[in-house]
Amino acid sequence: GQNRATIQYASSQPGTLRVGIYTLAGELAANLLGEPGLNQVSWDATGFSSGLYLATVEVLNPQGGKKDWKILKIMVVR
Repeated sequence: GQNRATIQYASSQPGTLRVGIYTLAGELAANLLGEPGLNQVSWDATGFSSGLYLATVEVLNPQGGKKDWKILKIMVVR
C-alpha cells in the first residue's frame, strides 16, 4: 500500500517547508524538513496508526525566517 504523503505549498517563490505532525491529543508524532527551494516535503506514514492527524506547515525563506504557515488535517487509513 501507499505509506507516503507529499505536502506541497503553492508559491511563486521557492521556500523550505517545515512540518510538524501531531496526534489529536497534541503529541508531536513527526518533525519534517523539506529540501530548500522545493516547496514540498514527504512524510512516510509507515508505523503510524489509522486516524486523523494535524500538520503545522511553515514556509521558510532562504534565511530561515517564517514566510507563511497553515494547519492541515491528514487522514491515515489502513
